[in-house]
Amino acid sequence: MIQIRFRAGSRVEIWPGFFGMLALWWELSGTGEMAAVAMLGAVALHESGHLLCFWRAGIPVREVVLDFRGVTIRPGVGLYGWKKTLLAVSGGCICSIAGAAACWLLGLPDIWWQASAAAAVYSLLPLPGTDGWEMVRMLLRIRDAGC
Repeated sequence: MIQIRFRAGSRVEIWPGFFGMLALWWELSGTGEMAAVAMLGAVALHESGHLLCFWRAGIPVREVVLDFRGVTIRPGVGLYGWKKTLLAVSGGCICSIAGAAACWLLGLPDIWWQASAAAAVYSLLPLPGTDGWEMVRMLLRIRDAGC
């Protein structure tokens, strides 16, 4: 594992499994290295959307982890309210969808918009560790609180 720390206290962890996931995408897509580069770009765009929304909502980022599941952004400790949390969680998917649309409209090779669309669809699945899972958890907390 490679760790990078920043002065503000946040850190980035990079696990070898992240690159294994890219290699798997490379092999399964049938388009070789272009698929891996497109997926890396799609993941970077997706996570940039999250980071921008975290910053906009005033939520500090404690840690960014790249592992076999993809990328996980862990916020600083605190309660931020459901509106700010929803903004931060949905920012990645919004950027992925916008990226897929831009790639398609610009006439880039299909793998570019497909990678961005795949990042959006995967992130919305209600599986542990995904944005969809966080949205489900948030909706259940709101319902339990009687809001």
